[in-house]
Amino acid sequence: MKSLKILSVLMVLIVLFFFVGCGKKDSDVTKKEDAKTETTEKKDVTIGDNTPVHLKYDIAVEKEKGTMELYYKGSNAKFIMSGKEAGKTFNMTMWVKDKILYILTESEGEKIAMKSDISKDPNFKDYRTFIDVKEELKDAKKEGTEEIMGYKCDIYKNKEGTASVYQDKVVLKSVDKDATFTAVLFEPDAKFGDDVFEPPKDINFIDMDKMK
Repeated sequence: MKSLKILSVLMVLIVLFFFVGCGKKDSDVTKKEDAKTETTEKKDVTIGDNTPVHLKYDIAVEKEKGTMELYYKGSNAKFIMSGKEAGKTFNMTMWVKDKILYILTESEGEKIAMKSDISKDPNFKDYRTFIDVKEELKDAKKEGTEEIMGYKCDIYKNKEGTASVYQDKVVLKSVDKDATFTAVLFEPDAKFGDDVFEPPKDINFIDMDKMK
């Protein structure tokens, strides 16, 4: 199954989004009490380490399109990706729970399930700071602003492309030579149970640590 390109895009998204807290919507926007139309203002929500967050993105990789949905709370997360690769429909789900990474890919009736203890990987020694988006912005230049789903984002540019970032923390849009993704849903303080982070118990995940 040719999923390496999509998987690489997924890992880029992880670097940009994983375990990154969200800020508050700009508070200097004045509410118009007499307005009869719906505004784009969002409710201020303070995101803590254990605040549940739900995001969904539309993704375009060359001529292919797909989606990615993300749930995270504290150190646990779940990613759901779907799309087409080489004309074949595929789905990829990834869970991170208690520093164990589970990946399940499904395509044309074929399933591949793997798991790995990321606490033993030096690249994931401090998982939260490893993918802190603030580090990604240090070498980028701010080039303007835009509003996405009612959230004011700063547009950053570097040699790889551009990213629209809310409160210097949450990337809601990114464009580079390999992929474009745009957030179509952003729910800070989302309502979901911790069972969303549980990988299916009826799937046998191959332990990749034993194969090293």
